Amino acid sequence: MLKLLNKKLRNKGGFTLTELIVVVAILGILVAVAVPTVIGYIDDAKESADLSNAKTLENAIARLMAKGTIQRDSGEISTDDATIISEILKEINPIPECQRDGYSFVLDKATAKVTAEKDFTETEGYLILEN
Repeated sequence: MLKLLNKKLRNKGGFTLTELIVVVAILGILVAVAVPTVIGYIDDAKESADLSNAKTLENAIARLMAKGTIQRDSGEISTDDATIISEILKEINPIPECQRDGYSFVLDKATAKVTAEKDFTETEGYLILEN
C-alpha cells in the first residue's frame, strides 16, 4: 500500500507547455471579444449621462425663465451670457461637464433647449454652458 502511494506521489505531473499555450490563447480570444462590448457600454453610459445633464440644465433654465430671472424678448433669450451662467450656477453648482471628449453643453437661445454638441464653435444665438 505504501509503495503504491509513493508511486502516485512521484508520478504527479503538471500541465504541459502546449496545454498552457492553449489556455492562454482561449483567454486572449475571450478578452478580444469582451473589450469592445464593454467599451460600447461605457460610450452608451456617457451619452446617457450627457442627455440627462442637458435636460437638467434645460429644466433649470425653464425655472429661471418662469421666475423672470432670465428674460425672453420675441421668443429669444435676451439676458446677457454672464448673467445666464451666474443664475444657472445658483441653481446647479457646478454646471455639469460633458462626459464625452470634445463635447460641450450648448444653450440655443431661440428655443431655450440645451444639447451636448461636439466641437461647437458657433457663437451667434448660442451659449456654451461651462463653469
